[in-house]
Amino acid sequence: MKDENGEVRLGVAKSIYEIFISSEQALLSSIQNIIGHLQKDNQYKIREKMIVTLCDLGVAYGLETFKVHLEALFFLYLTDPVHNVRETGIKCLEKLTGKFGSSWTINTLIPKLMGSLNQPKTSYINRMTVLSSITICAKNLNNSQVNDNVISNLLKYLKDKIPNVRFFVIKQLSSISQYMDSAGKDKCKK
Repeated sequence: MKDENGEVRLGVAKSIYEIFISSEQALLSSIQNIIGHLQKDNQYKIREKMIVTLCDLGVAYGLETFKVHLEALFFLYLTDPVHNVRETGIKCLEKLTGKFGSSWTINTLIPKLMGSLNQPKTSYINRMTVLSSITICAKNLNNSQVNDNVISNLLKYLKDKIPNVRFFVIKQLSSISQYMDSAGKDKCKK
């Protein structure tokens, strides 16, 4: 026996869901365009606010939406000429790693950060921003993940040609010592 009212209600529910999904995609595309333009603004306070907005949208909409619509714009903070914008991006990264988990941090974020260091003519300021970003990841990883993914990547830059970067790496290693186990601390001593 068919329930025609049930089928009609199901059809209406599917239609509402499809409208919602298409509206959400259109909204995200519009937001992406607006934020993209605002991140090029001459006023650093606006760019700084956009980083926070991208982070909040990523947390609200989830990892998949962040990857598709927001991630590329978010990582522009790495190369911003103003320290406050870069620092805000690093702080937002802590929120994102907490929300998206260690799998995303290890498999996507850290490789993406390290890949940005392989770009030609990476300034020492950008290297320090990336190294600080990698350090912030330690707060949401377990000891072995910190040893394998954070410490290993930081130690590579103890031989950087710029003394400030080498000093910065030592400072970063010291700041994450609370997240290291004895094997990680031994790795740093060598």
